[in-house]
Amino acid sequence: MKKSILSELHRGKELSPYESFDATWTVIVKIANHLSKKAEEFERLSDLFRTVSDATAAKVLSLPAVDQLLDLDPPLEEVQSGYEHERLNPKLIERKIALIRASRTAKPSIAFIEMMSILKRIRNRRAHGFKSPDNARDVIILKASATILHALGTELANGLT
Repeated sequence: MKKSILSELHRGKELSPYESFDATWTVIVKIANHLSKKAEEFERLSDLFRTVSDATAAKVLSLPAVDQLLDLDPPLEEVQSGYEHERLNPKLIERKIALIRASRTAKPSIAFIEMMSILKRIRNRRAHGFKSPDNARDVIILKASATILHALGTELANGLT
C-alpha cells in the first residue's frame, strides 16, 4: 500500500494544479479508506484527520502553501466563480482562518482539522464545477491546496506498513 500511495503522489505532483488537486485528494481518501472501516467517506476522513499527530499537523501547517491560502486577497470564498448556484460562506471561512492562525503553533491538531475542512470545501467547489483550470485565482488556490495534500499524503504514507 505504501509504495502505491507514494507512487500516486509522485504522479500527482507532475500534473497541472487543477488535476493535481484531484489526484492528491483521492490519495488522501484512499489512505482514509485503508485505515477506517466506517461506512461514510466523511466519517473515514474525519477519523483520519483526528488521528494525525501534532508533529505531522505542525509540519503540514508550516508549509508556505498554507499561508498562500490564508493570505489570499480577496480571502477564500469572497469571490464567486460566476455560477449562480455557487453558495459561498465567507463568514464561516473567516472564522476557520482566524482559528488556524490562532491555533497553528499552540494547538496544531485543532488548526489542522480546520485547514482540512477548508480543503474539503475547495474539493467540493472543484468537483461541482466551480473551479477552472484556466482561472488564475483558482490555479493559485488549487496549487497551494495540492501542495498541502501532497505533504500530508507523504507523511501518512510513510506511516503505513
